[in-house]
Amino acid sequence: MAENQTDQPSQHATKKTSPLKVALIIFALVLALLILKLVLISTEKPTISVDYVAEFNRITRPADYDPNQNAATYYQKAFDALTRMPAHDRKDIWRVLPTDMNEAQIQFLESWLQSNSQAINYLNQAIQQPYHWVQARSEINSLGHIDLSYLSNFREAAYCLQFQSKLYAATHEIHQAFESALHMKQMAVHLYDPKMLIAQLLGMAVDGLATQAAFQTLDSAIINSKTLARFQSQLEQVPQPDVTNSFQAEKLSAYNAVQSVFTDDGTGDGRLIPHKLFTYREYLKLHGAVTKPGFYSTIPVIYLRTVWASLNHPTRRETLQLVEEVYELLDQLAGKTPWQMSQQGTSYDKQLQDLIHHNYFVRSRFARRGRMCEIYHRCIATNDALITTIAILRYKADHNQFPDNLDQLVSAGYMKELPMDPYSPGPLTYKRIGNDFKLYSLGSDFDDDGGTGYNWGHREGGDQPFWPIKRPEKNKNQ
Repeated sequence: MAENQTDQPSQHATKKTSPLKVALIIFALVLALLILKLVLISTEKPTISVDYVAEFNRITRPADYDPNQNAATYYQKAFDALTRMPAHDRKDIWRVLPTDMNEAQIQFLESWLQSNSQAINYLNQAIQQPYHWVQARSEINSLGHIDLSYLSNFREAAYCLQFQSKLYAATHEIHQAFESALHMKQMAVHLYDPKMLIAQLLGMAVDGLATQAAFQTLDSAIINSKTLARFQSQLEQVPQPDVTNSFQAEKLSAYNAVQSVFTDDGTGDGRLIPHKLFTYREYLKLHGAVTKPGFYSTIPVIYLRTVWASLNHPTRRETLQLVEEVYELLDQLAGKTPWQMSQQGTSYDKQLQDLIHHNYFVRSRFARRGRMCEIYHRCIATNDALITTIAILRYKADHNQFPDNLDQLVSAGYMKELPMDPYSPGPLTYKRIGNDFKLYSLGSDFDDDGGTGYNWGHREGGDQPFWPIKRPEKNKNQ
């Protein structure tokens, strides 16, 4: 009896461990299958079947293209001849207004611009051409890797023309100052649609430099009505940026990216390849599209996230469909002002995030794309503010007093229509202040702070003043 009692616990223990062994075996099999799946998806390769670089060249090449009418050749000659101003000198010249420039600064600018006379001549020839087109090329035949390095030269060239305008304003050569500003605006037009987003944004930046130069010229002297009217007419003929329905090239770039990071099963579908997505994100970081702090220190985490995302990521077909929806949404958003978005209790970026949050690949590409819509509306408002300021000064020159309101400018024929404020339901705010006036946008806080603030009130609230122009601190007491 004692022996039987001793055996029973042993048999009972054996029965208890059997399910554990089975569970361990099942776990090991599942783990092995998971590892095998990870190895397989990590070694998969995309199928490159469409030459998107060639397609990009096809849709961006101007109709009836004539190389003799292409501004690219003249721009390149200008870039090659351009002598950049040293950084410390540029900072000094940048801060000072034309009315505050001393003789030494004027002489320095005259000397520097003389050294760039050949570059400026080429720029003047370039802006006379109807279009600017550079054939895209890529060593690995990828639209995401085409060489756009030449674009940085446009900003340097714009600085050159801006400083030229500043010098002319300082020496009271008003016609030439306005002409330099117009040349910058025509340069900006060469960077607009149907270019890549980076080129369009650069075009708006160049346009902003031109507008700043024009405002400084208006501030530099009392200008007669005839000169103002001529400049206003020329400004009104320069095409404005228009980002609505201008995403064709960007859409091709998105298609190219999908082709590069997804497999292709031959029916238009496929799965996300994690190591290709990781490489793609790293490329975006190098080109400033991924701005998360500490990006490189989190590379292992990011790679694990791409692997994890690939296991349950939407398919290639679903991703392409979402890309289409994103660009349809961007077209819609571009037609709405920040004020209209705020009244709907949303924003450009929130609208995009609500659409793309479930797709890791699309989210990594379009995370901040909605900001372009806001920049576009600011650019339009700034141009409208410049034309409005000119019209106000014309009215003052003709009637020896400022108009009571902006409607008076329209009814008297000084403007075609009221300048709308993208941050309010109405026009830009105009106020007569003694022997001067204020013109401003309500800025991103959407309320009237009396025209105080700067840079659209982004950091500390406040308005975006256009007139009077902001004077550097060091010049306030001069």
